[in-house]
Amino acid sequence: MSVRTRLAWHFLLQTLALVAAVIVFAVAATLLYLNRTPTNGLTVARAADRLLSGAPAATAVAGDRVRVAAPTLAAVRRQGGWLQVLDRTGRVIYAYRAPAGLPGHYTPGELVYARLDPGQFGYAVYTWFATVHGQSLTWVFGAPKAALTSGRSRWFYLGLVGGIALLVAGAGLVFGWRLGTPLLHMLAWLEGMAEGRYDEPPRRKPGPATSQVYAPVLDTLRRTAEALRGAERQRERLETARDEWIAGVSHDLRTPLSSVKGYADLLAAPDHAWSEADVRRFGAEIGRRVTVRPPSSTR
Repeated sequence: MSVRTRLAWHFLLQTLALVAAVIVFAVAATLLYLNRTPTNGLTVARAADRLLSGAPAATAVAGDRVRVAAPTLAAVRRQGGWLQVLDRTGRVIYAYRAPAGLPGHYTPGELVYARLDPGQFGYAVYTWFATVHGQSLTWVFGAPKAALTSGRSRWFYLGLVGGIALLVAGAGLVFGWRLGTPLLHMLAWLEGMAEGRYDEPPRRKPGPATSQVYAPVLDTLRRTAEALRGAERQRERLETARDEWIAGVSHDLRTPLSSVKGYADLLAAPDHAWSEADVRRFGAEIGRRVTVRPPSSTR
């Protein structure tokens, strides 16, 4: 498998792992959000239904006097809401924690409108109808409008986005370290070879998967470094042999040239007149000391 194919598969698998991690994180965060403890519209409606469904059994009517059991009132208080009991005409005959400004009489349309539009009273309104001791009563439970949405939902979404961003950034750092560290190592090695340092620089292991991806490249660099080191040694041996050869040639040339110069100085001496026989003898000696070998011919 070529290095390009290895890199392509490696990046593909890393990308798929990143996408899978993001999906798992998003699903887990969504499940956590759906099962969070702060109340939302659905949980408030369920709490209101449980409270109102038990209200008829917890309500006692004696003439114009209405009494609601303490556990029901405690549940209303825990929800941060209020409770009203209406007679068959819509007149309020009992109120608990009812804020100022609420009507003292309701028409059926007002109750429907209050249920559909919580902004009318600033509360989410829930109703229940039943007959207690022969009287038709309507229970009206009002929950704060803020309870319809979680007060932490905004922070939850911000945390979700921030968590995904941190996850992607962390994955990018990990991938950059795993894939970039070998590249920086190889670059440092190449720069060292350009300056004549062929030994592999020390490095931190990026991991077995990355090492397998870059293993052919690292092996090629090692072979290249060994070849360059061998070439450097060969060049040094050649330079040493050249210097030795030049030194030998210089020595071989210096000895006869010294003799030639000596006889030339004798012949050029102005205070001595040489005979023809001496000149010939000097010439013969120079010819004997300087021997020119004809180049060998090859066919």
